[in-house]
Amino acid sequence: MNRLETRPVQGLCVLLLSSYLIRFWLVLLLVGMSSAWAHPSGVTVTDLYIGAERVELVYTVPTADLWRIEGGEQPDNPRAASHYQTPVRQGFQLRNAADECDLTAVRAETLAEIDSYEYRLRFQCPRPLTRLHLTYQLFVSFDRAHRNLVRVYIGNLGRQVMLHSKRRELTIPVEQVRREQGVELVSLAEKPEPEAVAASGHRSFFRLGVEHILGGYDHLLFLAGLLLLAQRLRTAAIWVTAFTVAHSITLSLAVLGVINLPAVITESLIALSVAWVGALNLVRLHVDAGGAGWRRMPRVPVDSGALVWRRWWLTFGFGLIHGLGFAAVLREAGLAESNRIASLAWFNVGVEAGQLAVVVLVYPVLRWCARWAGYSVGVSVASVGLVLVGLGWFFGRVLVG
Repeated sequence: MNRLETRPVQGLCVLLLSSYLIRFWLVLLLVGMSSAWAHPSGVTVTDLYIGAERVELVYTVPTADLWRIEGGEQPDNPRAASHYQTPVRQGFQLRNAADECDLTAVRAETLAEIDSYEYRLRFQCPRPLTRLHLTYQLFVSFDRAHRNLVRVYIGNLGRQVMLHSKRRELTIPVEQVRREQGVELVSLAEKPEPEAVAASGHRSFFRLGVEHILGGYDHLLFLAGLLLLAQRLRTAAIWVTAFTVAHSITLSLAVLGVINLPAVITESLIALSVAWVGALNLVRLHVDAGGAGWRRMPRVPVDSGALVWRRWWLTFGFGLIHGLGFAAVLREAGLAESNRIASLAWFNVGVEAGQLAVVVLVYPVLRWCARWAGYSVGVSVASVGLVLVGLGWFFGRVLVG
């Protein structure tokens, strides 16, 4: 490729990695400061118990989320669970075939151990149950990222399905299940633990994992910050593996209840990791490399020698923190004992699949642009942006938390 042929490509890389990035970082900083939390809130959970005498619905929602259904500003102090009892009642409709089921009782309580509210709704249907239709309206009208995990219990059988803005209704063919599976409806005085969960529920957790990593801008920016200076595929693989192993460890331990940190601490440290990786990029490029990075990438790769393994330990350490952030979603879901390991495994596989997709798409583009001198300018601008956005998120989360 001759000099004239390289100029358009070089100009494109410089544009993507410098002037365009400046505007991108400013917008992301403003959005991040306004929302404080850079990834979607955790899922809400609906347990639907179908019994011989009635249907019971148990809705669990994070304390920090429920104020949004009323609109307006977030209150300084969380309101009592009973404050939201009416909108929660209105957020569910249950029909048996063509008949509306009557809501006969509602009870609200606070689950302090997981920072959530729990609402128990009791429905009475006028005729024997044949085909139930559940409609969910909370959050989905204004939040496309919202997910409601519905777990349906019929006797000792269980199934879980994810509801969202594009799927707000669930149909349960009660009579068909009873006939084909030989299941009898039992009294809800004692709610049996289901023996098995359908594979569709596992796919829901896989999808939830993919969506969580792709919507987690703080996780993605930390990963991108690592890749900016990974001039060799081997280096990128070492760092990404460290991040993967670390967050898989703490994700598992947190979901299993072995470790637990307050969300404000976890999320603040995740934000700080974004700023930290940007600062380290600048130090490596402009101090350790003798200032050559202001004009061009140094001839000696900046990812050579001891840096690879120093950053491996740093990446592993911050990966442990990011894993606690991933775990918040599953902790709020309150996974049933019978399928906790399977749900955890599928969620983690989803996170890794989404992360791998990002690396496969981003890394070749960065290496393509790294062939031209202007790449160092883009790396500098991107790293400054990481520092600013990370610090913005950090202070926003500390203040909000």
